[in-house]
Amino acid sequence: MGKRPTGIVGFDQLSRGGLPANAATLLLGGPGAGKTVFALQTVVNAAHQSGTRAVFVAFEETPEEVRSNAAAFDWAQNGELEKLHFIDARGPLAASATGRFDLSGLLAQLGELARREDIGWIVLDGLDNVLDLLPDEVSHRREIFRLSDFLSEIRVPALVTGKLNGEEAALSSYDAMQFAARMVVKLSGGLNNGVFGRSLRIVKYRGSDHDNIEAPFVIDAGGIAVAYHGANVPQHKLSSDRLPTGVSGLDQVLGGGYQRGYAVLLSGAPGTAKTTLGACFLSAGVDAGERGLLVALDETYEQIATNAAGIGLHLQEQIADGRVMALSMRSAPLVPEAFFLRIERAIREHSPTIVVIDPISAVMERRLQRAPFDAAARLVDLCKSRGITLMTTTLASGVDDPEARSRISTLADAWIALSYQVQTGARKRALSVVKARGILHSNQVSELVIGANGVHLAEIHPDEGAARITRSPQDDSNEAERRRRGDGET
Repeated sequence: MGKRPTGIVGFDQLSRGGLPANAATLLLGGPGAGKTVFALQTVVNAAHQSGTRAVFVAFEETPEEVRSNAAAFDWAQNGELEKLHFIDARGPLAASATGRFDLSGLLAQLGELARREDIGWIVLDGLDNVLDLLPDEVSHRREIFRLSDFLSEIRVPALVTGKLNGEEAALSSYDAMQFAARMVVKLSGGLNNGVFGRSLRIVKYRGSDHDNIEAPFVIDAGGIAVAYHGANVPQHKLSSDRLPTGVSGLDQVLGGGYQRGYAVLLSGAPGTAKTTLGACFLSAGVDAGERGLLVALDETYEQIATNAAGIGLHLQEQIADGRVMALSMRSAPLVPEAFFLRIERAIREHSPTIVVIDPISAVMERRLQRAPFDAAARLVDLCKSRGITLMTTTLASGVDDPEARSRISTLADAWIALSYQVQTGARKRALSVVKARGILHSNQVSELVIGANGVHLAEIHPDEGAARITRSPQDDSNEAERRRRGDGET
């Protein structure tokens, strides 16, 4: 069966190629779900890619309102929107239905336009506004199948939008249409902890394979973009190349550095140098010829670059000359799919080989239930499929945190834990490699030292290692209490 691509990021992969080429697709959704935007973006993309024109029949809004609402999107800036043939099919507000009527006059007009002007798409936006005026269910079915037969005869793909009655059920006007259409897509949206999120699902696609998942999507300046997870079988690029960590001594601990294509996670409490280690890796990799992407959440990337300059890194210059693309995002209004799609778009534009996200825990909050984990899994899969080395940082209470362990063991190839250790009254940073798949690595806990000339791991003598490993916050508390009582140091 022939298909027409929509040009909508993620949807063509989800549908295995796009919409049916010579039949109707029914788009169902509630208010604000994105039905009209989906239809407009599809036909404008088609006009831009292949020059095909479209007829847009507006049953709910005036053509001027449709153009005005779409004008802010990036895909509307190429002039193709103005080439659409609009038909204002709204009835007068004071009109009432008397007697019998049908769609034959409208379909005759559409057929003439299709033959005379080589129309490649037809959009019927809000058709239920007319169908609801029909007197009974038999009339509804008759007109739906009249429309279906017409589209099959002229062999022009059509998009029909309709409203959902509640969350799932379609309006009665579309009961027959769901059976007559070759493809049915449901778009939904709702609030989740104060953040509005959208998703879509292909309910049916007669004669075609497709993913049957509910895929989240966003509407931003680029229009609709679907957060597609990828094929059922991961296609990851494997490599034995090593990348420098940027930390003196850590390359040796890891047996030569991070492996290319790895997903690396740095965990630790605030102030344990997670951001610093991410900056070290990014700067050292770019110096070695890699291209970088830095994503800063709830902090500006300028602040990270400025702080990095204090330890001898020249991240500011690397951002200024374009070797590193940098983004700053605020996590509070950021739904997980928007987070993933923003990064995916940056990866397509910049083609980095190293991506550092600090901290990913900002969008991995439990309040959003499973969505954050799915977004993180999509991100890891995207990077691995392109051979990109991904480093993320996260706030964690420790390596024994059950929730952290389950998520990290699933997503990360390497897990580096950062913590504080107190020895002889001094608080010091400690680093240990919890896991590193497929490479030999040291299980020694090392002291992490940060100075004006960079970051390095201090050598630990065997008699010091055990004390640092076994020492706990409770030990520190007990020692402080003994000192207060004057018992001396133990």
